[in-house]
Amino acid sequence: MKNNVLPLALYSNPGVKAIIRAEDSCILYKRLTGDLREQEKISTSHCMTFVAKGTVQVKTYEGHCVTAGENELLFMPQDTYTISDLILDDDAIEVFLVFFDQEIAMDFLRATGMKRYPTHAESRAICKLNTGSTVPQYFTALKEMYLSIDSAPHLLKIKILEFLHLVHRDNPRLILSTLTASDVQKRRRSIETIMLNNYDSA
Repeated sequence: MKNNVLPLALYSNPGVKAIIRAEDSCILYKRLTGDLREQEKISTSHCMTFVAKGTVQVKTYEGHCVTAGENELLFMPQDTYTISDLILDDDAIEVFLVFFDQEIAMDFLRATGMKRYPTHAESRAICKLNTGSTVPQYFTALKEMYLSIDSAPHLLKIKILEFLHLVHRDNPRLILSTLTASDVQKRRRSIETIMLNNYDSA
């Protein structure tokens, strides 16, 4: 599984170009000229996948499946194990992938005024989000401005927060509940790990 950990596994992929990259957070552009099926991956960061061309189908270990077509957006929280299919449309598949860590997610939640977690915070492992005209325009502009120049990591956090605010405008409730639920789940896993470690050492 070491070679299938995202986003690390994508950096050496010949079909992937880093638009902006800094450690486990990045914005990537992926273009393929053939189908890519049954790809088992686990992501160490949150991941948003915008489908510019083709079809992306993502399945979780639990059997949940979500399919996104052109101009649609998928969200996968960190530490999610998935099996993905990238399916050709005419001559190519084109996707943009935005990976961001929990620190960026929390900065975004604070900026939106989210001061406490919903008591009913629940979220599926993966979900499809709405996109208006601004999200496709965002990626078109990003590709034109940054793909042909050296990566500017100091701009990465700003560009990801800008993207999250555009997504939030089209999904004012879903993106907040999804990110807060992901953080709640992470906190629960951390508590469970501490309890197990203390129990084992007792």
